[in-house]
Amino acid sequence: MSGAVLPAPRPGAGNRATRWTGWSARGVRRRSRPPSGPIPGGSSRGPPPAWRNAAVPSAGAAFARARTGSTGPGAAARSRRRAANRRSPAAPAPRGSGTTSPEWWSIPPWRHRYAAAASSSSSARGAFCGRPFRYPAIPGRTSHRPPARHCRRRGDGLGSAKSRAEADVPGPRSPRRGNTMTVMLKKYGLAYLSVPKVACTSIKAMMFEVENGFPFRPFSANGQMRWIHNFYPSVPFRELKRGRLRDLHRVTVVRDPIRRALSCHSNRVVQHRELSREIAGDRLEGSGLPFDPDLSTFVLNIGEYSRRVAEIGHHTAPLTVFLGEDPGYFHRIYRFEELPEMVADVGRITGKDVALEVMQRSSGSARVEQLSPDEIALLKDYYAEDYAIFGAYF
Repeated sequence: MSGAVLPAPRPGAGNRATRWTGWSARGVRRRSRPPSGPIPGGSSRGPPPAWRNAAVPSAGAAFARARTGSTGPGAAARSRRRAANRRSPAAPAPRGSGTTSPEWWSIPPWRHRYAAAASSSSSARGAFCGRPFRYPAIPGRTSHRPPARHCRRRGDGLGSAKSRAEADVPGPRSPRRGNTMTVMLKKYGLAYLSVPKVACTSIKAMMFEVENGFPFRPFSANGQMRWIHNFYPSVPFRELKRGRLRDLHRVTVVRDPIRRALSCHSNRVVQHRELSREIAGDRLEGSGLPFDPDLSTFVLNIGEYSRRVAEIGHHTAPLTVFLGEDPGYFHRIYRFEELPEMVADVGRITGKDVALEVMQRSSGSARVEQLSPDEIALLKDYYAEDYAIFGAYF
């Protein structure tokens, strides 16, 4: 066998990419004869893309080289073409486009489901014209990237802390782990949109028991605590999936904004020490704002504390951030003093015996009487939009 003469490999049996001619309408790679010139009615097909030339050679070519010790006829020409493609990855644009786009080959065709129409004339002929698959053409869209709905959003709901500071608006925290849905009991046709510091923890716990049949208790998983807000977050109104709430009975609870700010100071500043040096040192250092501020200092600098510390910004954000600017969106808006009536309505709608348990207790709650007239005026100006839109419920 050592002296046997083996037949030479058939022409073109090298890298399969050298025989690439295009993609069919079903996304199947065509392997007919290599292109030898311009295509009638369009531009040249052009060489194969660089990422195709980087593929592993076919098994037939490897077998032929192993047995004959050579690469067969045309090996030098194929090697030169591969080297040229690696040096210059740009390739011609699709047929009918009349342009050359270096990034046309940058995305593998299996990432796309449709062929993009390159021009109005090609759109009229149909999208499937042998071109690699792409997303369908969108009027006014020039980018080849996938639509935004296929991209993961990063950052918080209102941009970075710097952009919030420049916009001079408080920045509520974005829901954790991409959860953008509030309390939604589809079985009973009921939806509750929550607002921080308006008994939202107690109401969410009540809704959890209605939905699951047992009370919620915080638990730990993989060393991380899970609270009721991890499952029923307070979501900014513009991030809500409002289409899922269209057919539900939508309710919410509102509270006087000044009392919300006082409750935030008692619970988040005094009790949880969110503005202490140990917790907020890196965000308040060098700002000139004191740590662990008293009530007066907190009120006078509520905007700065809200912008620099996300936990404070979440609990002091205006009602309009979580409820929008149209009270007519809700079927019922309860005042904070009407919580017993809300509990009764939830029991009537769900047919269950429900009760509201106080979950957040603040020691030494501040009172409005402790504020000076200037501090009250400052808070009313800070929450002017809330008073203008929801003032009838305070």
